[in-house]
Amino acid sequence: MSGAGALTVWVADVLRADTRAIERLSSEPCSSFRDAADDHGVLCLLHRVLRDSDRLNTIPGEMRDALAAKVRCEQSVELVRRVELKRVLSAFHRSDIPSLLLKGAALAYTHYAFPHLRPRIDTDILVRPEDRARAGELLESLGYVRKKTVDRDAIFTQSIFRKSGVGSVRHIIDLHWRIANRPLFRDLLSFDELNTSSIEIDALGPGARTPGPVHSLLLACIHPVAHHRCDWSLIWLYDVALIAERLDASEWARFRALAAAKKVSCICKYTFERAAQTLHESGRPGGSDSSRAWLDQSGMRDIPDERCEEPSAEYLDEEITVRQDLLLDLKASVGITDKVRLLLAHAFPNRSYMRAEYQASSWFGVTSAYIRRIAGACCQLARAAR
Repeated sequence: MSGAGALTVWVADVLRADTRAIERLSSEPCSSFRDAADDHGVLCLLHRVLRDSDRLNTIPGEMRDALAAKVRCEQSVELVRRVELKRVLSAFHRSDIPSLLLKGAALAYTHYAFPHLRPRIDTDILVRPEDRARAGELLESLGYVRKKTVDRDAIFTQSIFRKSGVGSVRHIIDLHWRIANRPLFRDLLSFDELNTSSIEIDALGPGARTPGPVHSLLLACIHPVAHHRCDWSLIWLYDVALIAERLDASEWARFRALAAAKKVSCICKYTFERAAQTLHESGRPGGSDSSRAWLDQSGMRDIPDERCEEPSAEYLDEEITVRQDLLLDLKASVGITDKVRLLLAHAFPNRSYMRAEYQASSWFGVTSAYIRRIAGACCQLARAAR
């Protein structure tokens, strides 16, 4: 196991309140452990697990102080972000632009004991495709600046908006009009489908809504695969476990039917098994003592192996190359027109992006930038093919 992999296991074991893993904090240097936990977004959770298991005072003072400092920082950031998020969602509501809060920003208020336990870099908001222009204009009127990215629907179905906040806090909103960029996943769940079963987030005021638990769990399962190429961050696995343990029998039946209909049963089964293996319920604040109980209740273990013939299962390969990755997206694109649009979007981004990315202003500069980009892409594909 690689050094990074061993550190991840150590962090996960401490999250499970494993005695030997906690004792290692007193016998081995903690700086690498702390960095790994920070990368996985679970420092605040570690502090809470150690506190609730009465082990906080058994770890070295330096580590204890670092965890306490992280908690204070995230609590302060959360206070600032909550005020701004309520302001943004209220503006969407007043402007009659239906929106849904997705992923970590929503789960922080619906599933975590305290919002600061679910740190996040950005806030994901989903709107209908026909509302994307109005939503972008609204964010700009609230002081947000749109990040320059490739403006091609064949590649991106989201825009990033940034704004400076109080002190060093920066507000980043990821405005989506599809749930994912990758062709196979982008139309898996529409805004209207998610909105039908959406629930209110009382802590964020009028107009704050998020998909219901069944849809939220499906989104949490496909997120590491569709967005991050099988990067199994501990905080994302923790999200899955928190949502899953609250589902009842009828909701599990709906989930199994939904996963089968959307042809992502294999991804969900794999994610569940990974989450259950990594994060036992006994190690989480408020969790039960029966390890992996929710996995048994889910019924996902009974999925036949032939279900893994689903096209989405191909995306579970963690060793996929750049070339193979592009080929998967081409395969998932429907019809020759969409395939050509995807290739052209990769090779020829819009001019405004090229001007900003390559600092090119003249016609010659933009042309030169396109040539350099195409040459770089060819080199990457050549290296990937070796």
